[in-house]
Amino acid sequence: MSLAGAVRVYPESAFLHAGRGGHLIDVTKAPFFAKGDGLHDDTDALKMALRFAKEFTRVAHEPGGAVGGSPRRDTNWTVYLPKGTYLVSDTVSYGWPTTAMSLRYGWRQVGYVRIESEASEQRLRELNRQRPKGTPPLFDAEINWNIRIIGESRDETVIRLKDHASGFGSGAEKPVISYHLTSRGSNVNYGNMLEGLTIDVGDGNPGAVGVKWSSSNYGAIRDVTVRGKGQIGVNMPISNACGYFRDLLIEGFGTGLRQRAGHESTLTVEYVKVKNAGFGVRVEGGACGGDLMNLRRVELENVKTNLVVLKGTGARATWRDCPFAADSRPPLVAAEEAPAPQWPALDEVATPEEFGAVGDGLHDDTAAIQRAMDCGKSAVYFMRPAYAIEGTVVIPAAVTLVDGLYSGVVRHRTGREEAMFRLAGDQAPRFEIRRLYVVGAKLVDHVSPREAYVSDVFVEFPQGRHAATTADFFFPGTFERNDVQWYAYRNASPSVRKRVFADNCVGFCAQAEPGTTNYLENVDLFARAINNERGRGGTAAYAMKDCRAWIFGAKSELCRVSVDLIDSVLDLSGFNYLNWDPSDFPEAPVIQALRSQYAIDGFFWKTQSAQPIVSRDLNGKGGVRDRLAADFPKVDGENGFEVNIRSPEP
Repeated sequence: MSLAGAVRVYPESAFLHAGRGGHLIDVTKAPFFAKGDGLHDDTDALKMALRFAKEFTRVAHEPGGAVGGSPRRDTNWTVYLPKGTYLVSDTVSYGWPTTAMSLRYGWRQVGYVRIESEASEQRLRELNRQRPKGTPPLFDAEINWNIRIIGESRDETVIRLKDHASGFGSGAEKPVISYHLTSRGSNVNYGNMLEGLTIDVGDGNPGAVGVKWSSSNYGAIRDVTVRGKGQIGVNMPISNACGYFRDLLIEGFGTGLRQRAGHESTLTVEYVKVKNAGFGVRVEGGACGGDLMNLRRVELENVKTNLVVLKGTGARATWRDCPFAADSRPPLVAAEEAPAPQWPALDEVATPEEFGAVGDGLHDDTAAIQRAMDCGKSAVYFMRPAYAIEGTVVIPAAVTLVDGLYSGVVRHRTGREEAMFRLAGDQAPRFEIRRLYVVGAKLVDHVSPREAYVSDVFVEFPQGRHAATTADFFFPGTFERNDVQWYAYRNASPSVRKRVFADNCVGFCAQAEPGTTNYLENVDLFARAINNERGRGGTAAYAMKDCRAWIFGAKSELCRVSVDLIDSVLDLSGFNYLNWDPSDFPEAPVIQALRSQYAIDGFFWKTQSAQPIVSRDLNGKGGVRDRLAADFPKVDGENGFEVNIRSPEP
C-alpha cells in the first residue's frame, strides 16, 4: 500500500541528454544544469526545464470539432529530479508568457490568446467583466496540461524554499510549485503529475503554499511530503481538480488540503496524513460550486479542525475508513487496499530499443516489443515518446511490469479486434501496466487468471480522437472514431473470473450499447479515480455484467446511460456525472440495473431535463421502477442534485 522508500531510477537511454531519443529531462544535465546541492539557487534551472517540457506539448485542434492537449509524437517530456536538495527563491513554474483558449465563438471555433504577464491577465479579466451580458469570456482555459514532475526519492529529493524568501509573507498564498498561472482555470488540462519528492517551504515564509495544483479528467500527486510553517500545503483554488492523491504527508500548515475548484472536480485522496495544522481538509466549492472530494484512510494528527465542507457552495465530501469520522454510508462491497507499485532494479529492466524498436509512433514496433517481453527480464520500460503497435504483444509470466513513462502507443490500422497487449501466464504474479497514452485500440486483453493492476492510463476521448491524430501532433494519419473499441482493459476470456485493480485512468473499460455484449464481464474490480467520458451514440459509460466492483472516485460525461448493470454488485462512492447538452438523451436514466445491487453517492449534473431519471431498476417481479431527480436535494440552483442511492429490494 505505502509508496514510502520507492526509488525511481531509469536506464540512461530514457533521458534527453543521452541523445538516444529518451523523453525524461534530467534537470542537472545540459542545458538546465541544476546543482541540487542545497547551496546554489536552482529556481531558474527548474523553471527552464518546465518551460521546455510545456512548449513541446501543443494544442491539437480539429476545426469544427474538439480541442485537446495531445503531446507531439516526437516530443513528450517528463521533468526528473535526481536525489539532491534544490534550493529555490521563487515559485517554480513554466513561467510567463502563457497561452489560453478563447471560446468567444464556442467550442466549434476555438481561438488562442497569448498572455504575457500577470498584469496582462488582469487587463483581460477587466475586459471580461465589462463584456455584454450573455457573451462568452475573452479567454478561458489555460493550456497547462501534461506537466509532469518526478523525483528520484521522496526522502532524498527535496525542493526547499529559501528562508525569508521575498513575496512569501503572511497571507501571500504564494506557491513553491505551481501548475498554472492564470486565474481562469481549465476543464481540459489533463495529465498533471507530481511524484516522489519533498517540498520544504523553509523558515520565515508564512504565506507559502507547497503546491498549487490543477488537472482535469486525470492527474496525480503521489509519494510526496510537503512540510513547513506555511499557509497551505496543497492548494486547488481554480478548476479543475480531478485525479488521485496517494501517500502524502503534509505537515505544519495553516491548512493541509484545500479544494475550491468547481463542479467538474472529482478528487480521490487516499493514504494521506496531515499533522500539526490548523485545518486538516477544506472543501469550499468553486465559482460554479460542486467540488467533490473523496477521502479514504486520511489521518489527521494534532489538527485543530479536521474537515470543513462549506455549506451553500455545492462542496461535498465522502469518506471511508477515516479515524476522524464514521463512514458516510455502509459499504455494499468491501474495499481492498491499492497495490504498491513496482520499482525494480535496473538489471531487471528491458527496453524495446535494445531489440530494435524505433519508437517514433510511425514504424511498427510490435516485433521489437515482443522480443523485449521474451528476454527474461521482469520489467519492460518504454524510453521514447511514441510506439506503433499494429499487432498484439503477448506478456509472458516472467514480466510483472510494463511502464510506459507516459509514452504513447498507437495502432494505425483500425478494425483489429485484439488489444495491443495480451496478458498471459497461468498462476503468474500480479501484472502491472502504467503510464501510457493510448490511441487507436484496446490496450490490454486479460486472458490468464493472474491479477492485473492498471494505472495512469489515458485513452484518447472520442471527441478528441481525430484531433489527436492530425499531422504534427501525436500521430499522423486518419483514424475512425470508434467509440467502443478504444479502452484500457477487457476480460478477453470471461469464462475465467479476473481480479483487477485500477487507478487514475481515463477510458478504463468499454463504453457499451445497453443490451449488447460489449460489457466489462466476470471481474472483481477495485478502482480509484477512473473516468469514462463521452459515450456518444447511446453508449453506457460503465457497463458491467457478472461483476463485483468497488469504485472510489469516478466521473462520466455525456452518455445516455452512465451505469448499466446486469447481474452485478456495484459500490460507487464519489461519483460525478455531467451532461451538458440539452439535446442529449432527455429521457435516459443515469443508472440502469437488471438483477443487480448498487450503492452510489455523489453529484449528478444532468441539465437537459427538468425531471431526469436517476435510476431505472429492471429486476423482474416489481416491474420497472424509476426514481427521479426530484427525490434528491438540489445543488447549485437548478443545475444539479446530490445523490445517495441504493438499489431497491428485489
